[in-house]
Amino acid sequence: MAAETNSEQADDVVARRVDVVEKLTAGPRRSADLVGSLGLSRSTVYNALHELESHQLVRSIDGGYELTLAGRLLYDEHRRHRQAVEDIYVPRKLLAHLPVDTDITLGVLEGAETVFAERYAPIRPVAVVERIVREATALKGLGPVVLPDYVDLFYEQFVNDELEAELIFEVPSWEYLVADYPEAITNALDSGNLTVWVTPETLPMGLLLVEEPHALVGIVVYDDDGNPRGILTTETERAYEWGHQMWKQFRPRTTREITSGADLLPDDSAASAGT
Repeated sequence: MAAETNSEQADDVVARRVDVVEKLTAGPRRSADLVGSLGLSRSTVYNALHELESHQLVRSIDGGYELTLAGRLLYDEHRRHRQAVEDIYVPRKLLAHLPVDTDITLGVLEGAETVFAERYAPIRPVAVVERIVREATALKGLGPVVLPDYVDLFYEQFVNDELEAELIFEVPSWEYLVADYPEAITNALDSGNLTVWVTPETLPMGLLLVEEPHALVGIVVYDDDGNPRGILTTETERAYEWGHQMWKQFRPRTTREITSGADLLPDDSAASAGT
């Protein structure tokens, strides 16, 4: 009779004996076959099978071994857990720059691609932003930081009628844009392809929520000095729904809407002159 065990022990056994369990997911195997395919000693394989059998995770059949239903289910759960750990661990350096209460769930990180800024390639994330914006025809976004490359990129897309966007900026970012790029901002707004909202709140991250030609989410992470540290991109439905809710969360908190160059006067001109 199998020994009584608790769930923590069973989980630990699967984690430690995962190589053996994984081989058995393909079907029954003889212990000699496991020794040869895993490159382990006979005693190691025997001990692994014996331990798994004692937890009723494998059973012996016709001189071989197969997973039980419990064994297969625990292995599947173990694999999902390991993938979840990987999805969190890979972008950990980016997550460290976000407030601990940032509303990002595991579902947003699942399957996401991560590009980091490196000392030898500090603009890698900007290159990803450029690719996303050039391929998009409609998007929403959050802009806590303005880089000169962003201004040139978005301006070109707007005036060439290649992109429609609704962007939310922090007050300092918007005032910087108006002060340093007044002509570009006016022309972009007058193209009819840009709507801007301004919020007094701090935006925790940059967000690109591409609506067309296909759904895509880009999360741009900056350090305290406004330097891009990296970008996460994903096309999953869960991530897109999260991005849409994130944008909708900040939209009601904006204090101004700007849809044309005429909307820049007089408030923004005053801000520009005082900068």
